[in-house]
Amino acid sequence: MKNWKLTSLFVILAMLMSVAAYAEKCSETCTETCASDVMVTGESRYRIQMDGADPYFYDFDSDTNPTWFSQLRTRVGVKAKIGDNMGVFAEFQDSRFIGADNDFAIDPVLEMHEGYMWYKPCEKSWFKMGRFEASMHNERLVGASNWSMYGQAFDGVMMGRQFGENMKATLWGIKLYESFNQYTVVDDTDGTDTAGDDMFYGINFSFLDKGVDLFAMMNTSYANFGGYDEKFMTFGAYSQRTFAESFDYNAMVAMQTGTADFGATEVDISGMLLNGEIGYTMANGLRLAGLVDYTTGDDGTTTDKWEGFHNLYYTSHSFNGAMDLVNADDFDEGLMDIGLKAMYPLNDSWKLMGEFHSLATVEDYATDKTALGTEIDLSGKYVDGGFAWQTGLSMFSASEDRVGPNADSQNWLYTQATMSF
Repeated sequence: MKNWKLTSLFVILAMLMSVAAYAEKCSETCTETCASDVMVTGESRYRIQMDGADPYFYDFDSDTNPTWFSQLRTRVGVKAKIGDNMGVFAEFQDSRFIGADNDFAIDPVLEMHEGYMWYKPCEKSWFKMGRFEASMHNERLVGASNWSMYGQAFDGVMMGRQFGENMKATLWGIKLYESFNQYTVVDDTDGTDTAGDDMFYGINFSFLDKGVDLFAMMNTSYANFGGYDEKFMTFGAYSQRTFAESFDYNAMVAMQTGTADFGATEVDISGMLLNGEIGYTMANGLRLAGLVDYTTGDDGTTTDKWEGFHNLYYTSHSFNGAMDLVNADDFDEGLMDIGLKAMYPLNDSWKLMGEFHSLATVEDYATDKTALGTEIDLSGKYVDGGFAWQTGLSMFSASEDRVGPNADSQNWLYTQATMSF
């Protein structure tokens, strides 16, 4: 499917939503007497962290000294409202390793994290265009990734509309890469490919009374970096509810279908995701939960198919262990994560948390070998208004099949303070 066809599809969907927006009357959100105002928001976050031999590498050797470093992320945002129903928002972010002005350190990054215009023509519909964070469902497919130094934002258009009391629809079109050339077509039988913009489209329907979302997403990417073309869809359902007063769950199932063009070879994409967590909260506030996160992997014996699941733009730190040593994106073989979680609120300000993860690939990464290891995460968090302090300790015990028989466990430690206004 060519890029212009996808653009046409998006325009058609946008038109349908626009028609629906006016098919049901909704009251205006602003009158001539509405006042304009400007609001400033901000956040400063300082984190001290103990990691592996360097910030991105663990050698599973206890004789290797760990790396200690500090990170600072500062955000300042300005929201200018023109009445109650339109305005602009701009947020700037400085991310740095402390000491980054020294020659040996990583350079700091100053950027516009978000910058968009928004318009709310009536109480039941909204629209924004520019650069913005996107947090969808439990962030298993699309998230803000705010644990990281930089977070994650997208460039494009997003709009929403509520129908009645119990249904909402959200539609988006996001540009992931601008090629500046959508019309040059090169013979792709020799490994070269077409030029075009990488795009991410989607529509989500939320049924509020049922606690269920249905979604469909479409990705197109081109061989702009010497890679390969991908055109695939992700569709599925997400549900989050509390029932029987003390039980809660959130769950997602997603399927993918499409094609990937490796030059002279085209393969079919067919991946699947199953993600779920069910918890029970006791009278004293203690919550215990079990979780499963499963993504299919590629079967190397089927050369005409790619069965691995593309995890899109999820918040990886919220899944598969806090150390981020194992992410679903890291393995063509897929991932199975079976875990346990506990959270206990000591009082209105303090809470303690713990997690256990057992991690393995779905397909063999070597002959008859799938085990990756286990991880234990312990943390505590204190909140007082706009101030939050959190500290944690984790331990990862790797499988001997993965790193060898003499591997030692690896530890991870952090403490973090955040001030928001």
